[in-house]
Amino acid sequence: MSLRSTTTTYGRVAQALHWITFLLLLPLAPMGLVMVGMADGPTKTGLYQAHVFLGLVVAALTVFRAIWRLTEPTPAVPAGITGPHVWLYKGVHLLFYVVLIGLGLSGMGILALSGLNPFNVAPESINHDVPPIAGHFVLSRLYMLLLVLHLVGVFRYQFFEGNVFARMGLGWLKIGRQNT
Repeated sequence: MSLRSTTTTYGRVAQALHWITFLLLLPLAPMGLVMVGMADGPTKTGLYQAHVFLGLVVAALTVFRAIWRLTEPTPAVPAGITGPHVWLYKGVHLLFYVVLIGLGLSGMGILALSGLNPFNVAPESINHDVPPIAGHFVLSRLYMLLLVLHLVGVFRYQFFEGNVFARMGLGWLKIGRQNT
């Protein structure tokens, strides 16, 4: 397997960036949902600081991923994806980049307009009247919707069409169809 992507599969760098981003994103949404409803205190502060740190890392990785993707071939849409599913496949992938960068920018906007240092966030000092709050809220829900659509598409394809997991470095995961 090459470090670079080909017209049929993602390279090791793209695969690593995908899975690292996924693992960092896993705690972000639940953390965001829980922390906003908590009473002020050390646990809430810790969650906010972890959320901001992970969010900044994901935003930076997403920018790097977008640049990386623009500098190498993009694998073709997997065989068997046709019609409106091609539009969904391409649209969800593109929107992931847009939404993740937007989440990072809106999060940084919230902190900046609240006069906060991203490396020492005090949740009680966040200004909830700044415009990026609404953007962050909407984008976070859109991200969760995109994630569900992506996972449904991946598992639908894996079980009924072919081995899409192999394109992302999980060829060893033997579930669903294994003919491609």
